[in-house]
Amino acid sequence: MLAIIALISAGCATKTKHEWLTFFFDGVPPLEKQLGKQQVLTADKKAGGTTSESYYIPLHKPLVRTYEHNPYSKRNCKSCHESKFSQKLLGKTIDVCMKCHSKLLKDKKNKHDPVAEGECLECHEPHKADNKNLLKRKGAKLCYECHDDEVTEAKFKHDPAADGSCAECHNPHASNNKNLLIRTGKALCYECHEDEVTEAKFKHDPVDEGECSECHDPHKSKNKYLLKKAGDALCYECHDQDDISENKAHEPSKVAAKSCIGCHDPHKSENKYLLKQL
Repeated sequence: MLAIIALISAGCATKTKHEWLTFFFDGVPPLEKQLGKQQVLTADKKAGGTTSESYYIPLHKPLVRTYEHNPYSKRNCKSCHESKFSQKLLGKTIDVCMKCHSKLLKDKKNKHDPVAEGECLECHEPHKADNKNLLKRKGAKLCYECHDDEVTEAKFKHDPAADGSCAECHNPHASNNKNLLIRTGKALCYECHEDEVTEAKFKHDPVDEGECSECHDPHKSKNKYLLKKAGDALCYECHDQDDISENKAHEPSKVAAKSCIGCHDPHKSENKYLLKQL
């Protein structure tokens, strides 16, 4: 054991040495105490000479990490490594992780690329971290390591996307739903948005079918309400403009200066044709 300590002391930087010692032994003093006092000469203006003062100079900020991987906190190194003194894993990273975390992927059709490729350490620290779930970064900062940030500079943003709460809608590991969504269609939207549609007499087809994203962008938009297109241009994605224009109810004199939502509710109504209560 003394030989190991001597090897660590001779071959490692101060910070690395401290991490190794605290891993193998309890009661190791803080890094600042190990550095000892350093003599520093300071000018004594009144005497015209110099005096020496001694004080601690921390070379590194103390490591403060809140979350620890369970095997690491119990010093059960051999659950992942070949031995307590080896960095070599018992197999591929994904295989080692799945010995305990297999439920994350069980019976799931779609997997997040890092998970599918066995790159668990792209997102997680294996031993300890400042962030919950041993994540290397918080929230969207971690996602933007691989995914383009199209939200920050957008004019209108969906609150979860703006807050970096990607996991409110997406499962970071695997899902049976497209885009790793934790729920499908309106069931996901109604987790936060009030359901005013289900009991309505008349419903807009996309809303009734749970296709909210047919009209709204789930992350960001240059249009109010996160609409994919502004005004009537969105309606004409599905409704034929010529057919509407030929309808007598839509004569220019009757609809002048009005948009579609001037008369129709885009979600639901108690009136036929989704007409608003006039």
